[in-house]
Amino acid sequence: YMGTGTGSRNFSGEMDEIRIYNRSLTDSEIKIAMNTIPPQIPQDLVAYYQFNETNNTVAYDKVTRQIINIPQKLPSTIPVACASKNVLLQPKAFLQAAYNNNTGLMSDTLRQIGVIPLTSPYNAEESTTEAILLNHDVVDWVSIELRSRTNPKSVLYKQSALLIRNGNIISTDGIPTLAFEVTEADSFYIAIRHRNHLGVMTASAVLLNSMTPTVVDFRSPDLNTYKATPNGIPQLTFNGVRMLWAGGNPLSGEVKYTGNNNNVVRIYQSIINANDNFFKLSSFVKKNTYQSEDVNLDGTINYITDTVRLLSIVLNHPNNIFGLGIFYFVEQLP
Repeated sequence: YMGTGTGSRNFSGEMDEIRIYNRSLTDSEIKIAMNTIPPQIPQDLVAYYQFNETNNTVAYDKVTRQIINIPQKLPSTIPVACASKNVLLQPKAFLQAAYNNNTGLMSDTLRQIGVIPLTSPYNAEESTTEAILLNHDVVDWVSIELRSRTNPKSVLYKQSALLIRNGNIISTDGIPTLAFEVTEADSFYIAIRHRNHLGVMTASAVLLNSMTPTVVDFRSPDLNTYKATPNGIPQLTFNGVRMLWAGGNPLSGEVKYTGNNNNVVRIYQSIINANDNFFKLSSFVKKNTYQSEDVNLDGTINYITDTVRLLSIVLNHPNNIFGLGIFYFVEQLP
């Protein structure tokens, strides 16, 4: 019986909108489903009582279409589909370092060699499982931010998520929709960050709701993105698709080959300070690693290949009209 248990463990309170599934739901699925009415009955739903009947002694099961008798029922007052505190988002993006122009997909080398951590590098309280990484061809972790529509510098909500090869972004539970618990449905600037790529943000606030996931596709040249400087180029455009700039310094938000706080020094120091680089050689290759100095996202830090890739990114930036190695560019976030 609903609400009853053994001994004195009966439920004390009121229940409404009861759904019984034939499996356990993930946290993300619960967040998405709560306070909303499903547009159609899910196949794994075995019983669904809304308690909307005018007769206070019966309840109708929308799955089995049967009526059951109940001792007492109060009028339903639970708000659904209009006062949800969960807004739904489906962001998509490409990373320059992992993108393969021949396939139109990103490489999941980090997953293949087993270095992607189960715990988010952005929030130690967010984690996933080996099965999720394996079954979804995960490229890496990303962080998704909802920023104030009146002050885009202000990050109101953020969530760690998993980027997969085709650019889709899934929750830590493998759900293709991210659910954000907010105070109310509203418009937000949407930003995405990666640990060694430059972050990017929508040029304007995007309306999110609790019924239909809003798609924000940073891969598309049609999406307007925010510029922090008048001539800023928020993303690389290559063969009709856009992707986050690789080679970013997570501390400074710059892609820099020479000068103060340049990324070449960071790569060098990472190699020299490796525990198994006993002779402190710059030619040493750091393998099977998960670090921001890995410009190519191939799980290795190689002074030659990573610095050459970094230089190529700098030299080929559209604003580097003279092709100078001293040129650098910055993240286009407020």
